[in-house]
Amino acid sequence: MSYEISLSEPDSEVRTYHRKEAVVFYKTKETFGALSNMASGYPLRVNGVRILTSEALYQACRFPHLPDVQRVIIDQKSPIAAKMKSKPHRKDSRPDWDQVRVGVMRWCLRVKLAQNYKEFGRWLLVTKDKEIEPPRVLRRLQHLREWSHE
Repeated sequence: MSYEISLSEPDSEVRTYHRKEAVVFYKTKETFGALSNMASGYPLRVNGVRILTSEALYQACRFPHLPDVQRVIIDQKSPIAAKMKSKPHRKDSRPDWDQVRVGVMRWCLRVKLAQNYKEFGRWLLVTKDKEIEPPRVLRRLQHLREWSHE
């Protein structure tokens, strides 16, 4: 199976992913699951604030104008709890969220790597030069874009 993903960002490009030749993960307990934002065990510190997961950081970035919502998200002990705490506020996401979300995801993963270099970096090295299949949410977003242009 293969498919193309293209994202509307200035530095994005169209990539074709072949599932048999890519690193694929669906659950954090599977091989390569540590690469997911939902993986625990990779704490972060941003501007002096301790954040337990990259998912919490990603979700908090939706709401730079709502520090109280950010605090609730960041205070969660698990990545899924952080995601669920963001749900009631999604209508209040920053207005450019759809345009910046992929860049924010990249930044969150870079923070995760920089602050957990030994363990997270080990997982990246194990992937060798294989493409890392984008999360289902990006594939879903691409399908929605294609459908809306038909």
